[in-house]
Amino acid sequence: RPTRLRAGAGGVRIELELAEGPGVETLSPAGSAYIWTRKQACVPVRGEVEIDGARHALDGALGFVDDSAGYHDRRTAWSWSAGIGTAADGRPVGWNLVAGIHDDPAVSERTVWVDGEPRPVGPVAFASDLTAITTAGPPHPGRAESSWGSTPTNTPDDPEGGGGGAESRRAETPTPLTFHEWSRREHSTDAGLIASSYVQPFGEFSGTLPGGVDLAAGHGVMERHDVRW
Repeated sequence: RPTRLRAGAGGVRIELELAEGPGVETLSPAGSAYIWTRKQACVPVRGEVEIDGARHALDGALGFVDDSAGYHDRRTAWSWSAGIGTAADGRPVGWNLVAGIHDDPAVSERTVWVDGEPRPVGPVAFASDLTAITTAGPPHPGRAESSWGSTPTNTPDDPEGGGGGAESRRAETPTPLTFHEWSRREHSTDAGLIASSYVQPFGEFSGTLPGGVDLAAGHGVMERHDVRW
């Protein structure tokens, strides 16, 4: 049974049907409690978007679904990216990449979908300005500033040279997934007991996904959230 979504504001109206599947679920400890998430990529979407009376059909589109819940640490911070695209060989791809939450080196929510099949991938590191993601090694600790404080996070690794031919050099050197922002939503607040610094730009991706899948085209979001709740 498809999931139906309806939304509207001003001159915009959205009606969609999503053919959801089981997704990739991750359960992680958070102190003495737990946190949970389920991610789905390349979800078939059909429906219509109306903007100021002009209708746009979305039949044949692919979408991304993110469900999350749990009892998070009082201070939680993460960097995240999700998107949908097309590989250089024409196959549909999707990705879910994160640092700071559900990011155990061996068991995490990090996933790349190729032609609908999920593939786990290793640790990733986000550029401080959210313009790139690098892979091929554990991220170095860094600091990301929010409007109300700072918290440990991840910054891109410095590429290191290596011998052994092109294939081994590619395996040892972080391969970038680059991001070009089109628009963003952001909000910061500090109410003393609780605080939040949030930014989520939307745009276009290029380069190589973790696991070595080259993108012909890709669109999605970057996100950074530093929260005290």
